[in-house]
Amino acid sequence: MIDCFDTSAINRLHDDPERVAIVRGLLSTSVVRVTALNVIEVGGTADAERRNSLLRLLGELAPGVRPLASPTALLRILAKAHAEGNDRPIISLPEEENGIWAGLNNPEGHNEETRQEALRWKQELEGPFRQAHETARPVLREFFTARGAARPEAPSDVIRHYANSEDFLHEIVAPLYQRATGHQLERTALRGFFSQIRSWPLYFSGWAYAIYERAIQDSGYGHKSKAGTIDLSCAVYLPFCHRFVTDDVAQRKALRLVNVHNSREPRTRALSYEDFRRRLLIL
Repeated sequence: MIDCFDTSAINRLHDDPERVAIVRGLLSTSVVRVTALNVIEVGGTADAERRNSLLRLLGELAPGVRPLASPTALLRILAKAHAEGNDRPIISLPEEENGIWAGLNNPEGHNEETRQEALRWKQELEGPFRQAHETARPVLREFFTARGAARPEAPSDVIRHYANSEDFLHEIVAPLYQRATGHQLERTALRGFFSQIRSWPLYFSGWAYAIYERAIQDSGYGHKSKAGTIDLSCAVYLPFCHRFVTDDVAQRKALRLVNVHNSREPRTRALSYEDFRRRLLIL
């Protein structure tokens, strides 16, 4: 059993009164893969004592094991492996993310400067993500209203629409693939690539999910109580674990839907922290 945790679940575990027993039971039954996102997000914790304690918990969950690469780095690693015919790529932190590994191994080395760096990293992702959907909403409103086009009724409709639009997908994916690998991805090879490298379609499914929730749906749209770009990018980890545990309701809802397109056998389960805890303490 391989488990991954969203940082929200790491925080819940840290504060759990039964933490010692849970960690002991977890490590006796599972392998935990800490992610680069866990380390970066924990590094942005304001309280120094809590930050250091959280980092030590991450080290305890996966002692001596390099975290999984950040989502964008992981997508590049997987694309390059596909281009080279490598079916066993190393998916842990690449060399350019060695700073994350150093930070995990030296909690006391974090300070206000490194905390601000982690916060800037998050803002640089979330800011453009929010702006993109705010810009798209009036355009899509015009499309659905003025032109009388049928408005999708659920995120799954948008995901399905994009999944069936091979020309559009190739237009988006091919430049990213070439940038990562130095090779062209022919349109006829797109489906094979998506079939072999599931993290890529799962990542784009997350974007399609966000487009519906933030820019298409007629009511309840916007950013409040919605899965953000970091939450959705965790979809890239689903093919590499049996369970993905989160304490974020919006993220779990999104990942459960996106996970329908995960061909991993047995399929990964996106669990709430409470469900994970209940199952573990029963054992």
